[in-house]
Amino acid sequence: MVALGECTTPVHNRNCKHKLKNMFCRSVLSRLCPRLPKLTYGFVGSGVTPLHQSSASLSQAVERLRYMQRLKENDQACRDALAEGYFSVFCDLNPILSREGILWNSYADVVKSLSPHSIDPLRDSVFLSYDDEGTPPKFAINVSSGQKRNADRETARKFAEHLGETLGGRTCSIRKAIFVLPQDAAQLISLAYSLLHWHAQTGFCSCCGQVTTRDISGYKRTCTSCSETSYPVVQPVAITLVTDGDRCVLARQPRFPPQMYSALAGFCEPGESVAMTVQREVAEEIGLDVDRIDYLDSQPWPFPGTSLMLGFYAQLREGSTDEIKIDTTELEEAKWISREELKTLLSNDNGKSIGLVGGPDIYIPPPQAIGHQLIKAWTFQK
Repeated sequence: MVALGECTTPVHNRNCKHKLKNMFCRSVLSRLCPRLPKLTYGFVGSGVTPLHQSSASLSQAVERLRYMQRLKENDQACRDALAEGYFSVFCDLNPILSREGILWNSYADVVKSLSPHSIDPLRDSVFLSYDDEGTPPKFAINVSSGQKRNADRETARKFAEHLGETLGGRTCSIRKAIFVLPQDAAQLISLAYSLLHWHAQTGFCSCCGQVTTRDISGYKRTCTSCSETSYPVVQPVAITLVTDGDRCVLARQPRFPPQMYSALAGFCEPGESVAMTVQREVAEEIGLDVDRIDYLDSQPWPFPGTSLMLGFYAQLREGSTDEIKIDTTELEEAKWISREELKTLLSNDNGKSIGLVGGPDIYIPPPQAIGHQLIKAWTFQK
């Protein structure tokens, strides 16, 4: 963990005890979560190269990332890559999957299958990733059923079912896909959804209201009238586990699955540091005052648009009240729960379809969510 401390306390004033504690916590986390690269938790953090790799490996990683940058910025290079690429097809922003995971389709198959729907890969796809030399670049493309949200669900369902059968797969809701796919695949699906959703929402210029056009890779849009260029916006969100000794606060929002509790979360506001966001969100949502704030890790999250979840621990300020007073417009319930209770919950994998852990009275998010990792890492620190 990286200590942020109180908003008003310079980092260099921290004593050695706190520094050693943070080093210990990071060591514990690396043993508990060996698959999670340090400071790169997400849907695996695809493409992140550990610093202990050889110079040759690092050079290959750099070359791969620079090639990806070229595809994002050079229309002709991306156009050439499209002809060799593999495509993940979405229907109404939900991915079509196979039993093995993401259903990848060649350029020729996409043209053949999607041309009846007026879909052109050169115009409508977004670039996702390039693994290494000798493997095809990966793209995603969305097919719309033409039905507005909630207008005709049955027509949309039949359309998605037919499209899935045509491609040899089946449409899966984006929220479910993120939790059932392996982390590498979930990261790609998350990226694909974020970009496709952004294009679906930004067809017109925010400055003059005229039509915008997109580049080949799908990473920017340009107004046809005033030439204003827009890029996908990433919204920072602080997700915080409030602690006090051997207990922490878990809360649930009304939209959560039944009996699921997690850490507190809220968007950063203009003019705030992330530490200020943590203090404000905790005060607003549960009425507590926190002062020591430690950073754990981050995770890209595609809802509600394109978010970056920043994971923190925050300690109850010494001498302040521990009485929870929830904001009922945000939360349904919040409660203190002990470390021992969490150890029991984390050892109980109930096998629910979306991977919730715990039960029977409290569940926490699946391991793919940073909320789970915050809770798990804190629980097993001792």
